[in-house]
Amino acid sequence: MPSEICFRAIHRWALLPYKHRIETSDAARKAKLYEREFRWLRARRVPPLCRPWRLGQELGWLVPSPIDVRLTPIQGVEVEADHDSLQELAHASDYTQLWHRDSFALVLKPSDWLRFYQYRTKEGWMCMFLPNGEGSVEWHLGWQIDIPDDMFLLIMPGPDIPGLEVPLGVLDAKSIGRFNASHGVSIAVRPQREIAIRRGDPVARLVLLHAESVGATSKFLPAPDEQTEPR
Repeated sequence: MPSEICFRAIHRWALLPYKHRIETSDAARKAKLYEREFRWLRARRVPPLCRPWRLGQELGWLVPSPIDVRLTPIQGVEVEADHDSLQELAHASDYTQLWHRDSFALVLKPSDWLRFYQYRTKEGWMCMFLPNGEGSVEWHLGWQIDIPDDMFLLIMPGPDIPGLEVPLGVLDAKSIGRFNASHGVSIAVRPQREIAIRRGDPVARLVLLHAESVGATSKFLPAPDEQTEPR
């Protein structure tokens, strides 16, 4: 039986991941037309008619952006200091924004868009984007996911968006459970220049991995000795 996962929207603005399907009928009709009507021209070796390419494009689920958003690069430093020292740092530098993340803090140069995209929760307003450090931000997507206990979820880049980096990440079922219990699933993105993304644009891809594939080992065998032809 194929493995099954479940996506659940927890906010009305959420857009759930979806399967991408490659349309092959147009390419197949074109290939038949060329073969029937032209002496030399052919159109069989094209991506939609290449099964390995097609399977690669359809692998997993695409993650759509839930909003129209404009991202710019994040410049920040991870710090540890008391409140007065942080205020002194803000006054003495361009790092005027302070974000507390768990047991550490990040000071950033002004990035107003980080606080602009706030959404409604039962506890009040919450930022959709939270700085992670190293120029990346955590992007709340407004949905939850359930995966089998013996599976992992690979988060990887989706279709290319120039200037947007999506770091690879792997989550196990327990980690996903912790996400589900708080704000739902999030992905990390790193804007490298100013980018405009529209609601519905695919920004990442999710691929389900079996635990055995994550823990797979390898061995390496040398090439066999060359056989010397008899004289």
